[in-house]
Amino acid sequence: MMGSEKKFKLELQDNLKELEAEGENLGRQIKFSREWISKLEERIRGAQEGDDGYTWRSIAAPDKTGPSWSQLKELEDEKKGLQSLEREYAEVLKKIEKISERLKREESKEFEFGWGKKDLKEDSGGSLGSKSTEFDVLKIIARQGGETNFGTISSAMRLGYDYVRCICMSLARRDFIDITVKGTCKITTKGERELEKKGYISYLE
Repeated sequence: MMGSEKKFKLELQDNLKELEAEGENLGRQIKFSREWISKLEERIRGAQEGDDGYTWRSIAAPDKTGPSWSQLKELEDEKKGLQSLEREYAEVLKKIEKISERLKREESKEFEFGWGKKDLKEDSGGSLGSKSTEFDVLKIIARQGGETNFGTISSAMRLGYDYVRCICMSLARRDFIDITVKGTCKITTKGERELEKKGYISYLE
């Protein structure tokens, strides 16, 4: 029985690593997409205002000083692609949370029966990729003195409020932060250690 439970736990850990790698990859794609959208918007804003002060307004018949139809279409397609990536990322986060909870239960069993004396809070939830969106959120919270709210994070990262809330909930489930009833996100000891481990200057220094 003990062997089968250990095997099950190892399978969960492998699944968690795969999902974390997938999440990190999606996070990089989302970051790149946001940066590209920002550049496209800058180009379009520049094209909308001509040297003579004329502001382009017609999509059907753009002036030569205005953005082309292809630029507008590219921006629209990129935004749709970003929304799709964010939905996919949110689903991966949910799966990570679910597996992390199952791992906690398995580790709790080990602790109760004396198979492995470990700090469950510190060992659960794995690590964060240094280029992941979750780690970026953790850094923003650190820059705010170790605690902040969803709105501040949303503005700083130029992400939707609900999307940021989903990321923060994932961090909380994995014990990197705590979330108060008022929606304040506070870095935990595990979160501080994660920042230090990745070489990020802690707000405590």
